Amino acid sequence: MSFDSTVEVDEGFIEKMLQLAAIEGKPSAIDALKESEATMRTKALSLAALADVDPDPAEAYTLWLDALLASRLAGRKTVMDVIAKGTEVLQRAHSRFTPGALHAIIAGVDSEFAASSHTGSTFSTA
Repeated sequence: MSFDSTVEVDEGFIEKMLQLAAIEGKPSAIDALKESEATMRTKALSLAALADVDPDPAEAYTLWLDALLASRLAGRKTVMDVIAKGTEVLQRAHSRFTPGALHAIIAGVDSEFAASSHTGSTFSTA
């Protein structure tokens, strides 16, 4: 697993995915994204960009959730970037979540993690 939040984002790649979606359709762009060797950060931000331009609110929301899931593999900065890019998608989908609420959830998780690491607690996989 690679945490590459400090890796530069290939904006040209993201633009290429947007153009591919416009010309050949969103499924073609998603297939190309899956097959690419782009970093997880670039893949997550590409999904967020595709969500941002998708005219169907439900489809856009699903794409944005995929971007959020992918962003976890790229690190905290990418998660925060995907959340920030999701403002309009969340509004159009009438989500009960806002970027502020999602940031608060992540801050709470960070706080809990910091507290548990100081107390010696461990995550049980049993």
